[in-house]
Amino acid sequence: MDTISMFKTDRSFSLEQDEKDDLSFLRDRFHLPHSPQGGTSRYMCSNSLGCQPKSAAAHVSQVMDQWREIGVKGHFSGERPWTTYHEELDLLMSKVEGGKQ
Repeated sequence: MDTISMFKTDRSFSLEQDEKDDLSFLRDRFHLPHSPQGGTSRYMCSNSLGCQPKSAAAHVSQVMDQWREIGVKGHFSGERPWTTYHEELDLLMSKVEGGKQ
């Protein structure tokens, strides 16, 4: 049976699939947009950054503080120099994409 014919649109099927999801514990790490009815929205936009990680504001604040405190020197100094961001991203993305590490 193909995946499409196994799909159902009822709520019980969705909840059952959520229970089987090995990554469901990650849900609590993200801000989920609210629906007009007050619950959480379904987020199905493939051309998006996705839901905001709860840790994002702290990371952005850290960079803003560094920029305020040392200005342009943040490119090459400080706790996390800006010019080396790609080095962290290369390793992480190679795991996602299956590229060389």
